[in-house]
Amino acid sequence: LSEEQKKLYKETFAPQKETLLKELYDASSAKGYVHIFSVLSKLKQICNHPVMINKDFENYTKYRSGKWDLFIERLQEALDSGQKVVVFTQYLDMMDLIERYLSDKKIGFAEIRGSTRNRREQIEKFRDDPSCLVFVASLQAAGAGIELTSASVVIHYDRWWNPAKENQATDRVH
Repeated sequence: LSEEQKKLYKETFAPQKETLLKELYDASSAKGYVHIFSVLSKLKQICNHPVMINKDFENYTKYRSGKWDLFIERLQEALDSGQKVVVFTQYLDMMDLIERYLSDKKIGFAEIRGSTRNRREQIEKFRDDPSCLVFVASLQAAGAGIELTSASVVIHYDRWWNPAKENQATDRVH
């Protein structure tokens, strides 16, 4: 984590730590698993990139993220070796950030998210257009029922809660 991410992480977790731990260890109280899941989800977003929290997408390059830096490195390695890449994420804001980066770098991409109406068109663009190098997908929207075999690299930007769902998504490529 970058220093900024560490700060956001602590600011998010510290105020809720005592309440969450007390709730978990109290056998007599009902467990607020939805609340726990919400906190975990926010912490995952902080680990992805600070703009997932501060929503300053326009200035994303001002913020540091170790995970983002590694992603860019892996993506560039794949593209430099002539491979097409599929990137899955569970967060639509993360898709927006990845697509902004790809646009800024003039890297051709296609995408599928839950709201995508022209799914076939996006899949064909990725498969048939040699300048379309990256397919960015919501894990929920593209994890099943489509074929992305023109790619040879799969990146799961953030891990899904269910590994079987990730495996199913990866199988879209193989």
